[in-house]
Amino acid sequence: MNVQVKSVVAKIKKDSRLLRLHNAFNDLPYYNLHVEELYDEIKRLHKLRLIRTMKPSDRDYVKKLVEASAQDQSTRSRLSEIRITTIKAVRSLESAVSSLKDYLIVEYSTDLSFVRTKGERENIIDTLLSKYKKYIDAVNSVSEQCLVVIEDIDKAAWSLKLQLDALQMTNRPERSI
Repeated sequence: MNVQVKSVVAKIKKDSRLLRLHNAFNDLPYYNLHVEELYDEIKRLHKLRLIRTMKPSDRDYVKKLVEASAQDQSTRSRLSEIRITTIKAVRSLESAVSSLKDYLIVEYSTDLSFVRTKGERENIIDTLLSKYKKYIDAVNSVSEQCLVVIEDIDKAAWSLKLQLDALQMTNRPERSI
């Protein structure tokens, strides 16, 4: 990085709006989600699902079916809660970062005029905002993982319903006409 770029970057780093975002990012709970812990929780919740180990030949299969269904609903609820939190955090931070980027490009356009192209100027600003964008990507990934497990639970619920219907049909006495 040349001296001019370093000088402008140092000036931008002192901008009050950038500092405000930095302080909010460090202080607000939505920007301090423990991503690795959430990954581990999602993985654990998915691995512990009863449906994963059930077999129709199991003793008390119907009882296990009901337990698995109840457990899946509880798991689905927790994953939805995580997903709501991640979506809110991402949308809030994306909005703040986008607005700040636009502001910095306009506010420091004169200082960055020695940089040839708009793309290069945006790259300098993006570098300053990369910490926030990495966090957004990580939190989006947590949200996507939640969605995968939620979809799996929904598909399992449909499968459980079909199995229960089949069991009811086999246990029903035949009616003669």
